Amino acid sequence: MQLVSCWLRLWALALGVAGMCWATGACAQGAVDAAGVQWISAATRAAAHAGRPDAQQVALPDAWNKPGRSGLWRYTVQFDAPGTIATQWGLYIPRVGNRAVVVLNGRSVGQLGGFDGDLSDYAQRPHFFYLPRDAMRPGTNELEITVQGEKARYAGLSSMMVGPVVPVRRAFFWRELLQTWGSFAIVVVATVFALASGALAVVTRDRVFVLFALASLFCGIRTTYALVVSTPFDFRLWNLLVDTAFAGYLACLCLFCLEVLKTRRRWVLMATVALLVATAVLVPMYAFGRLAWARQAWTMTMVVYSLSLSTMVMYIWWKTRTTPARVLGVAGALSVAMGVHDHVLVFYTADGFSSFALVRYSLLLFMGAMAWVLVDRYAGQARREDEIRSQLASDLELRTTQLLQQFEAQRQLIEAAAHQRERERLIHDLHDGMGLQLNTLLGMVEKGRLQSDDLTLEVRTAIDQMRMLVDSSESFDGDFMELLGHIRYRIEGRLLRSGIELAWVNHLPDRPGRVDTSKAIALQHLVFELATNVIKHSGARRMQVALQLVEPAGMVRMEVSDDGRGFDAAAGHAGMGRRSIQRRVDDLGGVIEPARAPGVGSLYVFSFPYPNLPVTPEAQVPLT
Repeated sequence: MQLVSCWLRLWALALGVAGMCWATGACAQGAVDAAGVQWISAATRAAAHAGRPDAQQVALPDAWNKPGRSGLWRYTVQFDAPGTIATQWGLYIPRVGNRAVVVLNGRSVGQLGGFDGDLSDYAQRPHFFYLPRDAMRPGTNELEITVQGEKARYAGLSSMMVGPVVPVRRAFFWRELLQTWGSFAIVVVATVFALASGALAVVTRDRVFVLFALASLFCGIRTTYALVVSTPFDFRLWNLLVDTAFAGYLACLCLFCLEVLKTRRRWVLMATVALLVATAVLVPMYAFGRLAWARQAWTMTMVVYSLSLSTMVMYIWWKTRTTPARVLGVAGALSVAMGVHDHVLVFYTADGFSSFALVRYSLLLFMGAMAWVLVDRYAGQARREDEIRSQLASDLELRTTQLLQQFEAQRQLIEAAAHQRERERLIHDLHDGMGLQLNTLLGMVEKGRLQSDDLTLEVRTAIDQMRMLVDSSESFDGDFMELLGHIRYRIEGRLLRSGIELAWVNHLPDRPGRVDTSKAIALQHLVFELATNVIKHSGARRMQVALQLVEPAGMVRMEVSDDGRGFDAAAGHAGMGRRSIQRRVDDLGGVIEPARAPGVGSLYVFSFPYPNLPVTPEAQVPLT
């Protein structure tokens, strides 16, 4: 019952709009009659080539479609003029055509197209003619309107209005404004909608915008029939195009509604296919065969299809109560009411040829509803996108906070691991260096063999080892060349105090950039440990450190040699010191090349990547 109530209310609204149009026209006609305007609703019609004997009285409007009339016909009408014609008179013909010539008392007052090979069509717009005062006479005046038209092409002659120019011109103005300029406005709006929705379809890849673009395009093509006088190609093909565009508009409108209302009804798709098939069969029969019944059957099919579509939208509105369904339902009910009104007026009333069709504005009405739905849909998508962006920003902020917390925890773990490695190194260094030295000194004291010079030497050696250990624990902040200079300065003094000369050979290119802290630690520890071994065990007088760059691998080759006692290569020198050296080289990401033990002295060869690497703040671990 609610659905029926809503349906009846919408139909009442549509009929009220139509009634207002009729009432406005009736009031205007009454006012015009009071101003002395005459309505001509009867004429004498005769074939233009047959002469007067074949003339017959006809009522106006006289439409040619039903009887299938064509050719050249002459209408003769009479009107009365006052004894004194003080003002300019005019003639308003709502519809005539396809082409016509107007003659007043034997004098031509206007012509619409030509009769020789001209296939233009003036039947889709109103016409106004000024009647020359010197051609009019008091009393009875005679108008001859010769009409040429093609079969089933809306030819004929409507009722006419004649009288003083001001009221007649006013009536013509409103008809032209609503019919001709209204159609022009529809074409412009449809074109704008088609371009805008086509652009949105490309951007959004949304089928709804594609359907709306096609519907707007078809609507614009359909409405041009009211504007075009001379068709761009054969008028039969033109009729085929505009009628097919009308069916395409309804089909796209139906698919648009299904898409927007998120519904799938098989019978609607089948009805759409049936409409397109009927269009493919009936429209060519009317366009090329000039069969009026085919046109009537096709329009009836369109009306039934539109009624079905409107009923479906109303039912969905009743079930879902959504705003898009309500807007489309109102537009559909009004559009169908206008379509039924025009269909009944044109095909089943005597005044259909003269009347003004409302259905073109139903197209604009439905296009407005479709545009409103799309704007609402787009606004809804924008709101949802804003909500999603806000949610993503919130999630991103939360995730960033979590990552920063994890990063800080990881940094602390790395720092703790670095400190732990440093402690382990200090333990190894204390064990290998200071521990061994102090044990040796203790043994000498216990055996009573300690002399003053020996005590001085042992204490000095212990102090040098302690200084070397402290130096290796210091932090470094600089590039690779500065690091090498720092290492050279630290070991050269220790070596000289032990009577050992340092030869430092550096063939490396200077590359700006800070050295990674962990790499600086590893390189310092490696060279300091090698220098400590030379001081403690080699008995050498000279130590050499040589560095060069191996291209194109970008590796640093470092050779450390001395002229001391050497070591047993077969034994592998795999004690705590050897393991410590291997650990330092691993920290540098390098390798120890096979070391040879010449007859005098020892040789270590290392290769590692050039350590001028970018440093992140997280990687800067204090060398403590």
